[in-house]
Amino acid sequence: MRFSIITPVWNQHQITTRFLRQVAPRLESNDAELIVIDNGSVDRTPHLLGWADRHYERVQTIRNTTNCGFGPACNQGILCAKGNIIVLINNDVEFRGPFLEPLERLVQEHPKTIVTGQLVDWNGGWNHFFEPQTREELIVSYGSGWFLGTTRLIWKEVGLFDTQFVPCDYEDMDWSMRAATLGYDFLQFPKPQPFIHHSGQTGQQLLEREEITKRHRQLFAEKWGLEAL
Repeated sequence: MRFSIITPVWNQHQITTRFLRQVAPRLESNDAELIVIDNGSVDRTPHLLGWADRHYERVQTIRNTTNCGFGPACNQGILCAKGNIIVLINNDVEFRGPFLEPLERLVQEHPKTIVTGQLVDWNGGWNHFFEPQTREELIVSYGSGWFLGTTRLIWKEVGLFDTQFVPCDYEDMDWSMRAATLGYDFLQFPKPQPFIHHSGQTGQQLLEREEITKRHRQLFAEKWGLEAL
C-alpha cells in the first residue's frame, strides 16, 4: 500500500463529514487507507464513522471510550498503518486538489525530509516563548502536527509522539526536535497548497486550553534544556 492517512477526531461530526467526503473517494485510486481514531466522541461521530466503515473498504476506524489526546490517538493509527508513506492530517483540513501524489514526489525527491503543511520557525508559533540563547542552539523550525508526512522508515526511527503531552500542545514540537537530532529536515508543502487548514476548529472544545499549553511549555523546556520566558 502506498499511503496511510491518520486522522484523530473528537466530536465535531460536521467537520469530519466534510473531511470524509473529500478523502474517502480518493483512497482506492491512490492505493491509500484512512485510519480514523475517534477519541470518545459523544455527538453523531460514532454513527458517521460506522457508516464510513460499511461504505468504504479502505476506511478503518478505531473507537476510544475516552479522549486519550491527540498524540496517543495518532500513535494508535501509526501502529496500525500499512502504507509506505504515513501522513497525519487533521479533520479540519479542507482539500482543493490532489495531495497524495505531490506528497509522494516530495518524499522521493527529499529522502531525509519530513513534509509538513506549516513549517514554523523560531520567530513564530509557540517556540518564541523560549530564551533565544537556548533555542538557537537546537533546531530552527518545527513541523506543525496538523499535516505531517514521511516514510514509514522515518516514522519508525523517530518514534511515536511523547504521551506526556496529553491532551495536546507541544507534542509536534517535541517530535520535530527528535527528528532534527537524527538528521532529518522539514519541508513545507509548496504553494499553492492543495489544502486549507481551518485552524482552531477542533481544539476549541478543550476547557482550560491556556493552562494546558503553559504546563506543556514548561514540560517541553525541561525535557530539552530550554529556558521558558
